Amino acid sequence: MGSAELWKAARTDTGLSRGKIWTDRSSDSLAYPLRGLDQLLFAHFFLHRGGLIVHAAAAEISGRGYLFPAPAGGGKSTWAKLLGGVPGVNVLAEDKIVLRREGNNLRIFGTPWNPNPESRVAGSAALEGIFFLSHHPENSLQPLEPAETLRQLLQQSFLPFSALELEEALSILEDVTGAMVSSGFGFRPDRSAIEYFLTAIA
Repeated sequence: MGSAELWKAARTDTGLSRGKIWTDRSSDSLAYPLRGLDQLLFAHFFLHRGGLIVHAAAAEISGRGYLFPAPAGGGKSTWAKLLGGVPGVNVLAEDKIVLRREGNNLRIFGTPWNPNPESRVAGSAALEGIFFLSHHPENSLQPLEPAETLRQLLQQSFLPFSALELEEALSILEDVTGAMVSSGFGFRPDRSAIEYFLTAIA
């Protein structure tokens, strides 16, 4: 068991516009003093502005945004790497993306919380579709009902702790599932998956 001693803490106003952060003085902390805490703070910051952090890869293809949620080991990094070599495709994330409601529209935004520096993109795109990734021996797409889309998105979203904020998060996700076509996407980790997917969305 590790030490239960507090090593990072933050206190902000309700709008997250001002606050104080306390951290320890270990060498690791000084190299990246907000490690882990920044995602927690921004998860609440985005929520009050119609956004959520989602555990997903993402890409802009021919000017349209596509979201690829998956659990750890589900194929996000593999899929992002495959997409990265395709002309006309802009990979926005391999692991974490911001999904945001803007009026009647939905957009996805790149974040700095991606392991590969090439996937830390300051870009965005209008969301066109959601494809839940999984490794599979053959490339396949399976349309999902809104209820199943909501269930899977909930599993891959950074959710708040308070009941009121959770209601807001659910409202955003319900808007997403009501507006977006979604599918399960089982893919082979090779170029055949790219050809299959681009043909499917054409």
